Amino acid sequence: MTIARWLYVYWAALLFPATIVFASLYDPTNPNAVLPFSFVPARFAAMIFSWPMALVVAPMVVGFVIARRAWARSGAFSPTDKMAMVWFLMSATWFHIGCDVLSGLFQLMPNMTDAYRAMNAANWQPLHHPDRIVLDVVYWFELFVQMPLAYLTFWLYAIRSPARPGVECFLCGLHVTGTVAYYVPDVVLGETTHSLLTNMDRVMASLWIWVPAALALRATRAMAARRGASPRSLAEKESEYPSSSPTEDRSMAILDRYLAYADAFEQSYVDDDWTRLETYFTPGAVYDGAPAARGRDAVLAKLKGGVDAFDRRMDSRTPDFATPTVSGNTLQMKWKVTYTKKGVPDLVISGVEIAEFDGDRIALLRDVFDPAAEKAMGEWMAKHGKALQPG
Repeated sequence: MTIARWLYVYWAALLFPATIVFASLYDPTNPNAVLPFSFVPARFAAMIFSWPMALVVAPMVVGFVIARRAWARSGAFSPTDKMAMVWFLMSATWFHIGCDVLSGLFQLMPNMTDAYRAMNAANWQPLHHPDRIVLDVVYWFELFVQMPLAYLTFWLYAIRSPARPGVECFLCGLHVTGTVAYYVPDVVLGETTHSLLTNMDRVMASLWIWVPAALALRATRAMAARRGASPRSLAEKESEYPSSSPTEDRSMAILDRYLAYADAFEQSYVDDDWTRLETYFTPGAVYDGAPAARGRDAVLAKLKGGVDAFDRRMDSRTPDFATPTVSGNTLQMKWKVTYTKKGVPDLVISGVEIAEFDGDRIALLRDVFDPAAEKAMGEWMAKHGKALQPG
């Protein structure tokens, strides 16, 4: 994984140490200074080794273990899938619980509680005081609604549940609504506790508008693809509520079946057991390539042979899949794979996989390389192909 891709996947996790540093540098003994910061190691230790922090870190670690295992089992997770999982995990553990609940609502988190008071003076008031009741309503809502839904969305990503886009859309809407309810009243009234800290908080909080909006749009497109319709056509018919047609049900069945096949393929890539793929192909299945493979056994042998001769000889293989589309009995999916091999440049190839179904099984499978990717692969093999030769 390149540095840029790593940052794309894990940027939300990096906000965890960044906010710890911010809160621990804040000096509550000098709240009116333009830059109310000082470095006191004891403040860092008090926060990092506190029981509220342990309460946050424990489920966070479990979540990352679950995510990494899910990604290792299946290559069907795109970088954006992984980024979204990290986003929802960090929202559930650190930002909902560690920050808003333990620092804002109950005010138990060392340092961060002081920072919350500095960013919004209403947090100095006791629980449910009229001057902070709006904040408390949002805090309670996060504890009992947003946090559980964030964990649920994370889990639905991990198990690749078809229910995930709908739940994700709903949660993203709640994130935007909660952010607006928390911050907009003070913005409208022109109330600012500390010119720097309050506005830093607002800029940070804007992430819970932009990121949920982007993820909700992505989830909407995924739901539209499952139903064989575009977001535009859904918007044009938003006042209509027709029941699913047999064609739509068929498209959804094909999509779900193909995604199950993709997961099974990645499992076979890991453990080299290709027999699990038999159930996804018709007995007379054809892989249309050069040369073609005819018959289910020949198709499986070709898939295994391609992996053994190329993919396994690389140091790493990182696939990136777009959302498949279905028309009739044919599914198409754009893909891109990045390969690395020590001592030679990375190889990136891309194309479209086309699967024609007969019932719930693949009858014809074909991969079409993008012209530029095909050229790049030819040039890479001409220059560096020897690096793939067995030792």
